[in-house]
Amino acid sequence: MKSYFVAGMLCLLAVYGAVSYASAEAPVVVNDIRFTDEMWAKELLEASKVEPLLVKNLIIDLPAPPANDSKETRADLDVMLNQQVHDRTPATIELIKEENNTLPFYAFEKSGLLDAATHKKTEALLIQMDTDVSSYIYQQKLKFKRARPTQLEPKLTTVIPVPPHAAYPSGHSTQIHAAAYLLSHFDPANKTKYEKLAHDFAVRREIAGVHYPGDTKAGMTLARTYIDQFVKDPELQPLVAEAQAEFKK
Repeated sequence: MKSYFVAGMLCLLAVYGAVSYASAEAPVVVNDIRFTDEMWAKELLEASKVEPLLVKNLIIDLPAPPANDSKETRADLDVMLNQQVHDRTPATIELIKEENNTLPFYAFEKSGLLDAATHKKTEALLIQMDTDVSSYIYQQKLKFKRARPTQLEPKLTTVIPVPPHAAYPSGHSTQIHAAAYLLSHFDPANKTKYEKLAHDFAVRREIAGVHYPGDTKAGMTLARTYIDQFVKDPELQPLVAEAQAEFKK
């Protein structure tokens, strides 16, 4: 398999291993359970301070995630427990582990929708964009500090180590959907294929036990907000045009 340059700290999380949660002696108030700054990998906290270079001053209006004791959170956890029993096939587990260590857009190359030889400028732009959008992902994660599902549901296990940063929004969902929305802009004939691959990729993070379905949806919202500004930004038009031209050959 080809080796890929992994841009963006979100694709390096596996090296940090599972996050451990210290138990408190005092009774735990469920709604007080958070993924605190102290639980983050220091390297990622530093990365969160990096300013975006492409899309600047993005206005983000993500709703706060539901409370830990809400019906919505309980429903998400129940979905994940069901996924744990029914969806963790050997093939899916293999995909989850592979996708945990590669750039999300690799899924489009693997499917044949992207070609490293003929889409060089597109892939270079996707790498830049991935690093850029990660800055916004970190900002939102630090803002909401949502607990990981395994902090709330002891019956839930994970396929991969729990990433050392907060749950909401899902970074992988944001990254893969941002790539899918941009590629759909370049290649609208394959829009359904891009978005289906992105959806399946993001849901596998739920099956892995590290993201609530609500995290996935929030990632889609953040990705759409980012790409809508990306393709309209006058300063980015030359980069967009060069990449888009690769789909017209």
